[in-house]
Amino acid sequence: MGGEKQKVHDFWNRASCGEELYLAGTDQKGYDDQAQARYALEGDMIFPLARFSESKGLKVLEIGVGLGADK
Repeated sequence: MGGEKQKVHDFWNRASCGEELYLAGTDQKGYDDQAQARYALEGDMIFPLARFSESKGLKVLEIGVGLGADK
């Protein structure tokens, strides 16, 4: 593998969850800022699909790809 295909491969292995784009730090503020940026960009798609309000107060195990920033 080489060239552009290698660049795409390397990006997805390095930063598939957007951490290079939005995660400025690995402390609570860094994750809060990442979530705010993500929801500003994608919230109109995320909230209707995820329906977070329906699981408020429940213990939920979410298995997927991501930084784990959703609350």
